[in-house]
Amino acid sequence: MSLRAHIADAVSLAFASDQLGEEVLYNGVPVQAIFDHGLDPKTGRSGSRATAAIHLQKSEVPSWKINDEIVVGDDSWRVKAQGEDSTWYKWVLQVERDRRMQP
Repeated sequence: MSLRAHIADAVSLAFASDQLGEEVLYNGVPVQAIFDHGLDPKTGRSGSRATAAIHLQKSEVPSWKINDEIVVGDDSWRVKAQGEDSTWYKWVLQVERDRRMQP
């Protein structure tokens, strides 16, 4: 097996979005992601906003920008920054959503 094949296997095992992730919509396009809102969603609160992190493969989302929309279940989140754990094969994006009641 080539070195490239070994690296590809290691990346797929390290990310494992197909086993640990879920389908989300990134700007309307379905992708596999690992959504991490921490141990307790309330700990990620900042005033009326909730914060979280989302892990995406760069092969599915080659680039991102602030305010890109990510829909997880019934909740809509907005990208705010790139997280420290981003690597050559995955993005870790910091996201937030408005928790106030909407009319």
